[in-house]
Amino acid sequence: MKIKLNQKYFFSDYKCDAYLFNFETFDFKKDRVFLHEEINERIKLTGNVKIESFEPLIVTSFNEDISNKIYEDIEIKEFYLLDGHHRWDYAKSSNQINKLKCILVNYKDVKIESYNFEINTNNKLFESCLEENGFQKVKNSNISIRFKEQYYSSKLYADIFSLYDFKRKIQKENFIIPVGDKTLPSKRIVNFTPIDLNDLLNLENLLPPKSTWITPRI
Repeated sequence: MKIKLNQKYFFSDYKCDAYLFNFETFDFKKDRVFLHEEINERIKLTGNVKIESFEPLIVTSFNEDISNKIYEDIEIKEFYLLDGHHRWDYAKSSNQINKLKCILVNYKDVKIESYNFEINTNNKLFESCLEENGFQKVKNSNISIRFKEQYYSSKLYADIFSLYDFKRKIQKENFIIPVGDKTLPSKRIVNFTPIDLNDLLNLENLLPPKSTWITPRI
């Protein structure tokens, strides 16, 4: 779809190249939006939900560097959704994609961190869960879980995607619950090695809900 970069967007606490636009001309036959994680609960389809009141989705494109392209017209066929999976799901389910507002950010400005989780059991039970799945303390690892200021890695979950399969498993079993940027004692916080932009491009399956903390964000 063609986009006019005539309205810059400024995040309150993050400096980057970004432009506000809408999906008015989005065409499912020609254009694609790639998601990266599942949603845990869908927005209910009711007449009281107004798409126009939604905050904009945040998207990027890896095929277009939008640095200093104010007032230029560009064409993008592949968008990667960074924030707004629930809003996208609702708009798609209710056939209202063309009413969505979006913020296009430069892929070079995207930062991906791990979403903070809290253990939902006592420390000993959680440590036993890690041990049963082959996790051992290591000084540092590219693929690991961080808990109580320690890194844990397992040969059973040696790549980034299998690590997030383990995250899905213990998330479903309610061993961990998402807390985002809520302040908690460090001994209760669990982090997983964050994916990077290259992982985002090579996803074969969606990550479990609340797997990424991506900036910029509204």
